[in-house]
Amino acid sequence: TKEAFISIEDKSFYKHNGLNYKRIAKATFNNLKSKNLGEGASTITQQLVKNRFLTNEKTFSRKIKEAYLSKKLEKTESKDKILETYLNTIYFGNGAYGIGNASKTFFNKDISELTLSESCILAGCIKSPSNYSPLNNLSKSIERRNLVLSEMLKDDKITIEEYNQAIEEDVDISNSNITNTLDSLE
Repeated sequence: TKEAFISIEDKSFYKHNGLNYKRIAKATFNNLKSKNLGEGASTITQQLVKNRFLTNEKTFSRKIKEAYLSKKLEKTESKDKILETYLNTIYFGNGAYGIGNASKTFFNKDISELTLSESCILAGCIKSPSNYSPLNNLSKSIERRNLVLSEMLKDDKITIEEYNQAIEEDVDISNSNITNTLDSLE
């Protein structure tokens, strides 16, 4: 499960010290070229800091604070602790904060019971929870899952056999907590 998030959100998570300078430079260049602040370059550490301690405003001063706090966090916490905290607090959509809640909400399963395909759906959700939630838009969710799987394959985190099996897997949200709740209301 962790590998899916690292492949799609922050490939160099275990290599950087809180900031990915190459991604920052590329995003800055692209933002200047397009004259908007649409492209981000946040690491998992930066996302955690922003979500826990800062606002979502897109300002230069907030980005400076985020960078400072990210570097500080990386000095005091292990990478595994940062990733665990991130996964336990990030928003997945449909009221689900944290991977455990998301696993229950979307699939009515514990994290340990998730398939590779389901883990990749969850990893895909966090970029835009309202757009990529399997409960809101299953086809977009599957497209995003496929992107996560292809990134994992490129990163040698899964084999071609695992990739093919996950691509072929049907996504079953009929057991989701929300579906069960809605059914009980009828």
